[in-house]
Amino acid sequence: MVKHILDDAAAKGLKVDPVCPYVRKYIDKHPEYQANTVNYSVPSE
Repeated sequence: MVKHILDDAAAKGLKVDPVCPYVRKYIDKHPEYQANTVNYSVPSE
């Protein structure tokens, strides 16, 4: 579901603010979506 939402937002030229921990984790695992976000930073290790 997250993939479809992120793909739809990107297709519409929208940026996503990933405040939900589940969505943030998904974006961490799929860095290709980082360009379509606002207020996102890569977690430090």
